[in-house]
Amino acid sequence: MATKACCLYKAHVRHL
Repeated sequence: MATKACCLYKAHVRHL
């Protein structure tokens, strides 16, 4: 769960 959130967060920041 935490890992998934981290991955999503990283992807979001990368997209920005």
